[in-house]
Amino acid sequence: MSVVSGYLVNSFGWRHMFIAEGVPAIVWAVIWWFIVKNKPAQVSWLSEQEKRDLDGTLRVEQAAIKPVKNYREAFKSPAVIKLCGQYFCWSIGVYGFVLWLPSILKNGSTLGRVETGWLSAVPYLAATIAMLLASWASDKLRARKAFVWPFLLIGAIAFAGSYLLGSTNFWASYTLLVIAGAAFALSVLYRPETWVTGVSGHE
Repeated sequence: MSVVSGYLVNSFGWRHMFIAEGVPAIVWAVIWWFIVKNKPAQVSWLSEQEKRDLDGTLRVEQAAIKPVKNYREAFKSPAVIKLCGQYFCWSIGVYGFVLWLPSILKNGSTLGRVETGWLSAVPYLAATIAMLLASWASDKLRARKAFVWPFLLIGAIAFAGSYLLGSTNFWASYTLLVIAGAAFALSVLYRPETWVTGVSGHE
């Protein structure tokens, strides 16, 4: 939506931009409420055999998960503690990137709102392409961990490099931000437990 945001803010102001971009999300939330089901047995687009097979697979997965009594017991698990730490650091990077990218671009250059919107969209385009390529390679190689932690590391290095360059070299700094955005987006291809265990729901 960054490209659209630039045009909306430039033409109508930021208040109208929030309204215009919020309406589709509200409409989709209503549609989601009615069309998305909780269990395979509730959907109409699967055959009865497919429903039974999927339901059986889900039961097997749940049976392999060790039950915990309460949150205190869960947080005694080293895997949970590591996951919390990794997810905390990842969230800071991702949400900082999403919230501050337009401001960073605007302050670091002489570009207007519309041009800033176009530049803000490039990291998400790069992330989309990278996700498709990484998903294909991950399924081909069956190496889930190799497609999580290296990209987190690349994203962190790119962020640090962009910060060190600052506004002295805008385009180099911006290129590193594009790399960082794409790399961090790749880390959400799999469920969060992949970061600790290497087990993925895409197996």
